[in-house]
Amino acid sequence: MGYIRWKPYVTAKQIQFAWTIFSQQLWKRSDDQLLSARQLLAEFTEQGKVDLLELPATEGVTILAFGLKRVNRDLRGKIVEIGVDATFSTNALNLELYSTLGEHDNAGFPLSYCFVSTASSIAPRKRLNAIHSWFAALKAKYGLSPQFVHTNKDTAEIGAAKKLWPASKHSICLWHLKRAVRERLAKNKLSTTPYDPTSAHSEFAFINTSFVPTTRADPSEFEGGVIDDVDPIGTLAEPVVGPNSLTIRLPGLTQRSLESPPTMPSSNTMDVDNNNTTSFAHLDTAPTKKPFVRLIVKDPITTPAIPADTTPPPRDRRTFCPEEHRVDIVAMMVRHYNAHPLIPGFSHPSPAGIRQWAVEQMYKYCERNDLPEVWAYLWGNWYRNGRWELWSRSVHPDIPVLKTTMIVESHWRRIKKDFLHHFHKPRIDLLCWILVEKLVPEYDRKLDVIMRPIARYRELPAWRKAFKREWRRCEKAQITNPDDTAYAPNPYKWVCTCRFFVESRFMNCKHLIQLVEPVPPIFFLEVSRRRTTPFWQHPSLIPLYEEPAAPRVPPVLAQIDAVDDGVNGEYGEGEERGDDEDDDLLNEEMSGIFDRTTFLEDMTHAADLCDWFSHALRYQIQYQDRRFLAHVQRYGRAFFQFASDCQDLERRTNSTRTTNPNTWETGSAHTMFFRTRPREVIREALGAPLTSAMEED
Repeated sequence: MGYIRWKPYVTAKQIQFAWTIFSQQLWKRSDDQLLSARQLLAEFTEQGKVDLLELPATEGVTILAFGLKRVNRDLRGKIVEIGVDATFSTNALNLELYSTLGEHDNAGFPLSYCFVSTASSIAPRKRLNAIHSWFAALKAKYGLSPQFVHTNKDTAEIGAAKKLWPASKHSICLWHLKRAVRERLAKNKLSTTPYDPTSAHSEFAFINTSFVPTTRADPSEFEGGVIDDVDPIGTLAEPVVGPNSLTIRLPGLTQRSLESPPTMPSSNTMDVDNNNTTSFAHLDTAPTKKPFVRLIVKDPITTPAIPADTTPPPRDRRTFCPEEHRVDIVAMMVRHYNAHPLIPGFSHPSPAGIRQWAVEQMYKYCERNDLPEVWAYLWGNWYRNGRWELWSRSVHPDIPVLKTTMIVESHWRRIKKDFLHHFHKPRIDLLCWILVEKLVPEYDRKLDVIMRPIARYRELPAWRKAFKREWRRCEKAQITNPDDTAYAPNPYKWVCTCRFFVESRFMNCKHLIQLVEPVPPIFFLEVSRRRTTPFWQHPSLIPLYEEPAAPRVPPVLAQIDAVDDGVNGEYGEGEERGDDEDDDLLNEEMSGIFDRTTFLEDMTHAADLCDWFSHALRYQIQYQDRRFLAHVQRYGRAFFQFASDCQDLERRTNSTRTTNPNTWETGSAHTMFFRTRPREVIREALGAPLTSAMEED
């Protein structure tokens, strides 16, 4: 006090330094940071807050791990998905901080933390073994055995998880996947991952063995930093017939047919190719066995009769991937990631069928745009056997709740922005004290609210607000044609074939939401997400119609997905149409020759029907039947939208405060032939009922 009395002007830095010195009694147990942190965690273990995990010591490897006792106790046996990630620059010893978060109610809860450093070790697979020992301790201590493990593309984390939980589905974060592909496509380096076209052709017959990069391969370029062992195939194996293929069996050729002189095929003949490398089918002349030949039929229009020049184009100033193709490739990979047998509309509803569909789409796109280096990179890192299973959802019978590791990234943000911004690389013991005493109690309280509910709903996960916002938006969205066969929404299984449903974070779309009765507000507080059909479950989800005996399979889906690259396909729901489609619509409507008598009868009948239905609708108001209103809104949505557009066109035409509508403006093709009424006619129409009423009085 005497010092402060004589020195009244104290700076903020001096106060912080004094606070640091005085607070050391809370977390500092020794000058050695690791020893002090271990002693501090031992004290927390005695207090019942954490469990200090004993991990095997390895020369040159520094590792310190502990588990959160209360969170693991409450969630024991309930963890289906976990997220694992590491962060840097959090402590003075530059140890990597790993964290394992368990998913519960679409939210992440920390299960354990681990400090690791392998800089001084020369042992092979040093980081993989260190992470594996940490996972093994969690499994032994808390019985942790998840079905889904979400990580980034770090092969040490992937290898450790697959080694300990071989039956679990590993899922690479979608955000990290997209970023890795974008960064590689943006580079101009032509040398890429080693590519074996023979091995690729042995899996898929449509892959041409001559479509290979012309540059030398880079053996060190593998996503994740670890070179995988690819088994070379010296001989050309027989291609595997996928579930999307059609096998045609024909009787084998006889000896007499062999003696006939060969003829030059004409342009109208069908080219038959057995393995895409030779133009002759296999002949079997054994008299004791009736031979059969498996044929792959090619399109005679696209297959030339005379072999084309296979000389590659000049490679001067060639880039790895032109900029105009990068967005399409990433978008295709996202669709391949989202595909699953539970969601119809992609291909054969099986993991093998989806993989064949995805590989063929990507390969045909690269082949058509002359991108052999891109195909070699994509095959070696994402689409070949052993890599496809790491990121595709289709290989597991269930669909996980998480798509990314954002629950872990959000956890790092809380640590760094809420606590560590006061310190610059604090000591290990101080960081452990912050995690246990400041951060973990908040998760304990939130988990206690979820696991032990009371009468009030409080501190619910943040995803429920976004879920409600998306649900309300889909409720109000317009469905142009409710009977469109391009989509097959099934509210009982809660699946739809539209693109929005597949890409949605919550697996919702307007087609499904408008097929169920309006939900009460409590629905958004209690609804739960499932990993199989139906994906959302709550007593308030009541479909408006009975479940059909057989699901409606839209025949147009096969045509949409039959496009080579999957990018320039049909327009989805809510997408804009081009000018060419408007011209086609105009020509189609102008092509007919209408009889005047038929026109008068049809138009008069339509007007009389509208008048009758308008009076009938007003009569229904007194009964307050919302079920009938739901049917009116569903089946009359297209007509009401058309009437509203015509009304808006007439209002804008007769208004003096707005610009006159353009004839060819976007979205006005369907109202092009609507003749708006002048103001005098509108005034007379509005005054006619009043005049007739006065005459009756």
